[in-house]
Amino acid sequence: MFREIICESRKIFGEVGEINSKVREIIYKVDEIVNETREINSKISGIARTASQISSEVGRFGEINSKVREIIYEVGEIIKETREII
Repeated sequence: MFREIICESRKIFGEVGEINSKVREIIYKVDEIVNETREINSKISGIARTASQISSEVGRFGEINSKVREIIYEVGEIIKETREII
């Protein structure tokens, strides 16, 4: 009976050891996924910053374009007035 208990205990300890080994593998894989996710998030943040900068530049070009249109309109008005004078 005592030997049976010892054999059963060894079997259980062996199974627990296998489970621990599998848990360690899972933890290692989760750690790898977390690290890869951090890298991806970092890249996404960089892309978002770049997109924000591009958006800002596009906004500036819009302002410049608007001012150029105003100047063109004013030049057109000056040309009309000059024609009237001539």
